[in-house]
Amino acid sequence: MDFDYIRVETEDTYGISRSNFLTKECFLKEKSKGIPFPLPCLALTPALDMVEDTGYTEEVNACDGFLYPDLTTLKTLPWLPDTASVFGDLRTKHNDPCSPFVGISTRALCKQALEKLETLGYSLFAAYEYEFHPFDLKTKKRTL
Repeated sequence: MDFDYIRVETEDTYGISRSNFLTKECFLKEKSKGIPFPLPCLALTPALDMVEDTGYTEEVNACDGFLYPDLTTLKTLPWLPDTASVFGDLRTKHNDPCSPFVGISTRALCKQALEKLETLGYSLFAAYEYEFHPFDLKTKKRTL
């Protein structure tokens, strides 16, 4: 896979991607140690207002969690030249990929729920429906 830059991403409680932008060299050097990731960005609303009393802002002095990339999600981005994206797990400790998940991490919550389903003998099969509305740029009216 050929890229010079990479977005290391996780999602907030609204499903909005939050990311750090790194050079490939920095990513390759830091990926197994955990990449510092600012926890307060997970406590933002879609309008970028800080949600107070989440336990991830002033209460922890706006500290970092550590993102451990899931390399199965590594993809080049066709809309950004020389750039890739990778999602990862937010954990509490540096240099410890088995440390506890950061509690507000939606990816961790989903993983824990899937593990619980599996212990009960169930599996989850799901899909997403992406909705959009195409508009004519001149008339500003929907085309469908």
